[in-house]
Amino acid sequence: MRKSSKLFSIPLGIAVMLAAAAAFGAITMLLWNVFLPALLGLPRLNWLQATGLLVLCRILFGFADIFGSKERDKRRNLSRRPS
Repeated sequence: MRKSSKLFSIPLGIAVMLAAAAAFGAITMLLWNVFLPALLGLPRLNWLQATGLLVLCRILFGFADIFGSKERDKRRNLSRRPS
């Protein structure tokens, strides 16, 4: 990878991660504010609280891949090998 492409790809990656965090926080806030205050009487969330809730859930419930665990795939592949 050339030096100029690294200089471009790192800020782009950071921008994409920030945009994804903003989008997921907004989606969480929208879903929470539509359903939970009416169903359970919980207070409404602002965007920062919703994003914090996502981070907390990620910490508590793990950092597994979105599309499946790599460790699970490794174990599955090892068990399929003939002895």
